[in-house]
Amino acid sequence: MLLAANDENLEIAGEYDCDTIETNNQPLGAKCNALLYAATETGVDYIVWIGSDDWIHPSVFDPITEQDKLPGRPVIHTGRQLAIVDMSSGQLSRLRVGGRFGAVPWVMDARVLRNAVVTRMKGQRLALINPKEKRGLDGALVKALRLGRVNFDWSFSDPTEFRCVDFKTRTNITPFEGLAKNVGEPLEPAWDTLGHHFPGDLIHKAADLSERLKGASE
Repeated sequence: MLLAANDENLEIAGEYDCDTIETNNQPLGAKCNALLYAATETGVDYIVWIGSDDWIHPSVFDPITEQDKLPGRPVIHTGRQLAIVDMSSGQLSRLRVGGRFGAVPWVMDARVLRNAVVTRMKGQRLALINPKEKRGLDGALVKALRLGRVNFDWSFSDPTEFRCVDFKTRTNITPFEGLAKNVGEPLEPAWDTLGHHFPGDLIHKAADLSERLKGASE
């Protein structure tokens, strides 16, 4: 496993014998580029594209464990189920995401990136993502792959409706509230529901953080 970070995640990764890349205080786009290039230059077989404020269910890795590496076109595995947790209220909403690219996390066959055309005039290597990019990195990567004329397939699977749980605060949940309202998704208590799908210690930590966030805002 290979991880790029500039915080305590480096130490955690080291405890699990992961290879690491220290990215210092670079913008998010630059960090992702460093990791993607390192992945294409080593023996990494798959890349998991996931936000730092997400939980992923073990079923996300089913495409890796259930089949051998295929000789055909590389595949990006994704799903459409997404759960949003408002940390300021402890409420959860279940969503089904439309669009062509599903919902992160993606499990990417590393050949997708190895096949990317990342050179231009004079052989200068291009950034797959704008190094200054701070958000929308999944869309930026798809754009880069299109520009590189990379051939790959999308595979959609949702073995559980809690394939990915995205935690939001009041500063970044507004777009998701609108989405949930438009599709008519009801809210429900997050911790009781998630407790049936994720370890109890994680639930306890998330609920405790939610309470502290609510106390800080009152």
